[in-house]
Amino acid sequence: MPFRVNAVQRHRIVQVLFANRYRILIDREQLCKMILQFFVLVLALLVMSQYARFLVHNVPLFLNAPDDQGFYPDLVVAKDGSGNYRTVSEAVAAVPNFDKERFRIAVKAGVYHENVVVGPEKTNVMLIGAGKGLTVITSNLSEAAGWKPAATATMSISGDGFVALYMSFENTAGRSSGYGVAVRSVSDKSAFYQCSFTGDQGTLYADSGRQLYVECEIAGGRDVILGGGRAIFHNGTLYARAPRPGKDVILTANRRSHWNSPEGFVFRQYTVKAAAGGVDEVVLLPRSTEVYLGRPLGSYSRVVFLRSFLDHVVSPAGWRVGGGKPSPATATVYYGEYQNTGPGADSSGRVAIPGVRKTMTADEAATLAGLTFIDGDTWLPSIGIPILYDSLGNNTSVS
Repeated sequence: MPFRVNAVQRHRIVQVLFANRYRILIDREQLCKMILQFFVLVLALLVMSQYARFLVHNVPLFLNAPDDQGFYPDLVVAKDGSGNYRTVSEAVAAVPNFDKERFRIAVKAGVYHENVVVGPEKTNVMLIGAGKGLTVITSNLSEAAGWKPAATATMSISGDGFVALYMSFENTAGRSSGYGVAVRSVSDKSAFYQCSFTGDQGTLYADSGRQLYVECEIAGGRDVILGGGRAIFHNGTLYARAPRPGKDVILTANRRSHWNSPEGFVFRQYTVKAAAGGVDEVVLLPRSTEVYLGRPLGSYSRVVFLRSFLDHVVSPAGWRVGGGKPSPATATVYYGEYQNTGPGADSSGRVAIPGVRKTMTADEAATLAGLTFIDGDTWLPSIGIPILYDSLGNNTSVS
């Protein structure tokens, strides 16, 4: 007997079919909403975790880097045990040897009493502090205690590509202890941003290699910055501290191997002043103390100050070279000044020797002012911090 469907049954079947189709449409809409809500939740969690890491690890947000690796550190150092290690030395030891990638170590606020060695095998290390005066690495080794000058360094850096941000480095040996180095660097292609260096004699030993210091404070009383590196110091402050009694302040002591070799110290838009009111200072600079911009280590020393502010503490003679008397050695140094300002910038009383250029020409200044002096265009962009590269500009401008 054939199966027959009456009108009522047909109406019921149509109702069921339409209801199921409508339910399917509703389920699809709900599914889309659920998927969208899931992705919004994941995004919110990512943002919250990123901000939490900033709060916990004190890592600056701008390190959300152009290399797409984010600002997250590879390791965290914290004195209270909340990080991976309690000391900077332990974290540096954990860095892979001869790493070609940037290895970031966040160092939380605190005073770390240690002597840190970044050996030649520890390449491309980046230390990120919580700020000058907040993250401090300090020690007190000195020449008077039997150490050679280079061995007194609180922070000794040999691995190429080293970078430090937002940190302070100290040597507290004292002004009567001879050399007591805060940082010694033979790291090629190294950079420091918003860091401070405090000591008495030999505070910053820029020993060799291409180096850049941007917005850094450097304080000391004798041979404050010394060595044979090829270094640019940009837009920072150089503080003259009280030296050993009976001695004068000498801000730089540069060593250069040959008249045509590339080494030298270039200061761009720097401020030179007495330490009181800047880096913590307990002994005021005696009025009788002379403050010299530099003295030579060897016959070919090269130091220039470009568009910098020289306060009244700078001696009228400017440079301490050969007792102020011309000689074959004094003719081969290269000491120059270009468009400096301030009461100490009057060059009319500068020591009259052939190697001192009281007023550099724009062309002379341009050859030393820009990226080409440290070959910066070949390595600064790879650090991933634009301000280090942009601060010098893409040419040899001294502006």
